[in-house]
Amino acid sequence: MLVDNIPPQLSTFSRVPTSTALTPGSGSAYHRQTTWSCLERTPGTSFRVNPPGAKAPPPRWAATAPQAVPVATRAASPVRPSVPEASPQKAPAPVTIHRPSRNDDEPGRHVAGRDASVRPTATEAMPTDWKFGELELTDPVRTAVWLAGYREPTPIQVKCVPILLAGNDVVGQAQTGTGKTAAFGLPIIERIDPSLRSVQALILVPTRELCRQVTGELTRLGRERNIEVLAVYGGEGMDRQLKGLAGGAQVVVGTPGRVQDHLWRNTLVLTDLRVAVLDEADEMLDIGFAEAIEQIIKWMPRERQTCLFSATVPPFVARLVKRYLRDPEWVSTLETTGNMRSVPSQIRQNFVNVAERDKLDALDKLVKEESDYDRVLVFRRMKITSDRLAQSMQRRGYIAKALHGDLPQGERNRVLDDFRSGRIRFLIATNVAARGLDIDGVSHVLNYDLPDTPDEYVHRIGRTGRAGRAGTAISFVSEWDYEVFGAIKERAGDGLVERDLGLYGAPAEPTPAANA
Repeated sequence: MLVDNIPPQLSTFSRVPTSTALTPGSGSAYHRQTTWSCLERTPGTSFRVNPPGAKAPPPRWAATAPQAVPVATRAASPVRPSVPEASPQKAPAPVTIHRPSRNDDEPGRHVAGRDASVRPTATEAMPTDWKFGELELTDPVRTAVWLAGYREPTPIQVKCVPILLAGNDVVGQAQTGTGKTAAFGLPIIERIDPSLRSVQALILVPTRELCRQVTGELTRLGRERNIEVLAVYGGEGMDRQLKGLAGGAQVVVGTPGRVQDHLWRNTLVLTDLRVAVLDEADEMLDIGFAEAIEQIIKWMPRERQTCLFSATVPPFVARLVKRYLRDPEWVSTLETTGNMRSVPSQIRQNFVNVAERDKLDALDKLVKEESDYDRVLVFRRMKITSDRLAQSMQRRGYIAKALHGDLPQGERNRVLDDFRSGRIRFLIATNVAARGLDIDGVSHVLNYDLPDTPDEYVHRIGRTGRAGRAGTAISFVSEWDYEVFGAIKERAGDGLVERDLGLYGAPAEPTPAANA
């Protein structure tokens, strides 16, 4: 288009203001309100803004008169009894309904009934002359032990509690599921001063799930003395933890990373610390928390009592004991018969030779052949394979969920609570669930993927057969597992028995692993 053909009124130097328009025919301009009436410019001058001179018109709905809303009435029932007018009924008193919220748990307290990690308490009355074995406990702690459901102390509790009450350092080595938490929890509750609103005990644990479990256990044991127990772990916001620390939590249970974070923020002060506990110390050091643990110990006062509990004590844990514990007493309740050291005798151990591609069919055959697969913990090596196995099992009709570190903390808590309550039958987990978790009623542990070390195998199968109850551990051995399986078989000895499911022919009689 040529410049000469542009009408004069659209030219840059003779532009008509936006608030004017041309009359038809005459070419004269008349004023017309438009959307851009507030922006006007005379040719050759800069823009200026003219605000509207009058109020905005009222909205259209304001011109409509409001209509009365009809009130629905209920027709009287023909069989409704009539109430005499002379005896009016008294209005009922208002009922206040308490709705639980996040603030009910402040500061960081686990409440029974809403947290699956807190077990229901006993309802029967405690006899006046009842004692928890030969342990010297005060009346409030003895009452809490009774309400927690304990009746007789376990061997690790019998040996450790008197030593810890005397103020000595302890290295405790016991099988999983033997009551290690109460072994150090009871002395801690006895030594805490309820009137001192500061951190007096710190328990370090490797995983978030174990942190919640230990917190719930100590909450039950300390409720009669009004001891505040706070769980401190990553994967959730800081608000609850900051409120709990500022509100006077006396026992802190946490993972090393988040505890170190609070120490750097100066929100966790350890000047009044009396007891420090390293629970599952070998696992914490094995997964890379060695440097964090040493940094945390440097924040602690020198005059303290230090306890270390673990199922195994490898050399690097022994070096930690030598460096930070003062003349500790070593306590061990492990079995030492033959090669069965550290392996609970009440657990029936089987292994199945199966190709990698046939593992799901082998699992399906196991469950269909036996009816006692009530609550099964299935271990996989990687997170993505855990998710894939859970999806494959769901397609076959099983109630299965995956548990691993990539899940949000809220989802991890829900999955674990559903497994505890029985809403989930199969829990497919990585090693995040292999340490320290006390899940009642696990009937079977299935090593879908073999662990990398014999110690890891011991910790996995320890999720079943808790508190002396019988359990079953089954391991799948594929074509890639024979090297690591040799070390596991050497540790387990004759207790590990082969089982043939008949996937590749007629089933054979079970034979000892040593002869396989």
